Amino acid sequence: MRFHSCPSAFGLAIGLVSTAVVAGPEPGRTDQLLVKFDSNFVNGASEARRLGESLGKELKYVRETPTGRVLFALPEKASNRAVEKFAKAIQRMPGVSYAEADINLVAFSTNDPYREQYQWHYKGPNQGQPGGLNVESVWGALDTTYTEVVVAVLDTGITPHPDLDANVIAGYDMISDPNRAKDGDGRDTDPTDQGDSTDPTRRSSWHGTHVAGTVAAVNDNGLGMAGVGGNRVKVMPVRVLGVGGGSYADIGDAILWSAQQGVRVINMSLGGQSSCSPGSYMQEAINTAVSAGVTVVVSAGNSNADTVNFTPASCQNVINVAAGNAAGGRSYYSNYGELVDLMAPGGGNGGAVWSMYNLGYDSIGEPSYGGMNGTSMAAPHVAGLAALALTEANNLSPIEVEGLLKAQVRAFPASCLGCGTGLADAAQVMSSLDSSSSTPVPPEEPVLDAPLAPGFLNYNLSGGTSLTLSWGASSSADLYELEFSTKLKGRKWGDYQVIDDAILGTSLPHSPGDGTFRYRVRATNSAGISAWTESPNISISNTDTESGSESTKCHPKRGCQ
Repeated sequence: MRFHSCPSAFGLAIGLVSTAVVAGPEPGRTDQLLVKFDSNFVNGASEARRLGESLGKELKYVRETPTGRVLFALPEKASNRAVEKFAKAIQRMPGVSYAEADINLVAFSTNDPYREQYQWHYKGPNQGQPGGLNVESVWGALDTTYTEVVVAVLDTGITPHPDLDANVIAGYDMISDPNRAKDGDGRDTDPTDQGDSTDPTRRSSWHGTHVAGTVAAVNDNGLGMAGVGGNRVKVMPVRVLGVGGGSYADIGDAILWSAQQGVRVINMSLGGQSSCSPGSYMQEAINTAVSAGVTVVVSAGNSNADTVNFTPASCQNVINVAAGNAAGGRSYYSNYGELVDLMAPGGGNGGAVWSMYNLGYDSIGEPSYGGMNGTSMAAPHVAGLAALALTEANNLSPIEVEGLLKAQVRAFPASCLGCGTGLADAAQVMSSLDSSSSTPVPPEEPVLDAPLAPGFLNYNLSGGTSLTLSWGASSSADLYELEFSTKLKGRKWGDYQVIDDAILGTSLPHSPGDGTFRYRVRATNSAGISAWTESPNISISNTDTESGSESTKCHPKRGCQ
């Protein structure tokens, strides 16, 4: 078995890739977008024509996601910013609830040549490693009474390795683009990593194998290295990253598929430079998984920047993990900020994180071990620890798992702003489960469901060109969004225009002028958005008087009265 210190196969964030020439998708550009319609029953091809004709740009229907969002393709790639701007134009059109660019996400590993002590990151302060996970003492105390837990690793897939194979179960290849997948087809049941390099002189990252090894390498088998899970945890590899990264839509689909398989933890050591909106497909998929009892762990990102601008790190209902070095300080590359939950070993500044690896270049080669650095390496330490805790206390909810991990941390050796509640500590987590007096501390944000649609949309026309819109309150709503559309010539209507997208109350005056109009309102909260509640056509002219005032109301299902 050979050892290797691995270079990065991916860049630090969307828009930055390896300097090697790589065929495949460009991380900072895309030619696809996701659209959520008000109705769950739409004809994708017809909508492609309607939207394309209205906005003067050809669209091609690709497929639907498991939650009914529709994926469309543009004729050519453009920057993420340009496609996002086009998506917002689509979002303003009638019948559309939400639209977003299908951005490319990449693995969060960095290039660091240092190779010091193998797997220092599993030791603790009493073993001279202030930045380690402190898990070695836990393994020795584990007994044979436990519940096996499965962790879905959404990554580049996996390669055969004698120090990992026994703890790997069947997974899936969720990459829909055959060129990105490099296996000659689209999605299939084989999650084998085909390599993310197309250059025979450039080694692939084998990122998924390294991450999976941290979670669940086989312990006490007389071979190389160990995994956090202590032989109680299995890995289900779900391949979402290929040549050049991975599709946002594919990753969202993979989250939903993994939750359906009964996993208890999902690890995503990946991301891109884009904030996670409450109405986005990524947030919807995460909320669905968490509601199904799945704890979702993500890496904070490697840009030495605030994690609020990265996806999925800025999503709600995730455990956001920053990377620490061997001294217990924040690694120089790690993202930070108020959204970070805690810090775990990621390597850098003299000590890489060691795990399973492969020596292949543009195809699978000899199994090996390698040192890598990044928040990609920090996240699986926490995912493995979450799974290990669940083997002892299988009834813990995702909220309780997050609270437990964040409460049972070690203090930072020195001040660390934006690094979360502390350093992840396996010994403290597992010890707290043995104490009957220990109660996990819930996280700041509860798991919420998206709000229901407002019950009615009423309008009161009191003369002139002014009217007042009002609607029934929606349970769990934080804010409301109100838009209107103007009738054009013939049977055509203009795009919906935003009146106010952050309304605290349930009424708002508006003076649109003369014409015929439609209004729609929806509720929002941190978990998502509701369907639209629409008004009937409203005709207004200066000849309207007080005596001609009218009032009507509309219900999203029963219509207008």
